[in-house]
Amino acid sequence: MEGDVSDVTEELAALELLRGLQRDHAHRIVALAQLQLHPAGATLVRQGEDDREVHLILSGDGVVSVDGHPLGTVGPGECVGEMAALENVPRSATVTATTAMRTLKFGPEEFQAVLVDVPVMRRGLSAALSR
Repeated sequence: MEGDVSDVTEELAALELLRGLQRDHAHRIVALAQLQLHPAGATLVRQGEDDREVHLILSGDGVVSVDGHPLGTVGPGECVGEMAALENVPRSATVTATTAMRTLKFGPEEFQAVLVDVPVMRRGLSAALSR
């Protein structure tokens, strides 16, 4: 399900991943994204699939599983699917919403554009991937 992204620019600046986000960069992120609404139980990405969309979680929580075994959780300010988009490889895990979730969804080209155009997103994602 899709929604209107026009009201999320302020919300983006509050995310740890995007600390220090400038207003024009928030507008650039919103321009490249689609707001997605996921009910509890919905699958955001599925292990082994070849799609390359990336989700930036605005609200809600999900569980990350590999081969059906839960490995961890994700929540607001985290990206899902970035490795498949960056490395051009199949999904390495499944992410399922455990609560209702709102995400900004980027196609692979839009995600690459955000990383080029929004330095704070690139830095935040690099820091998150290094943990």
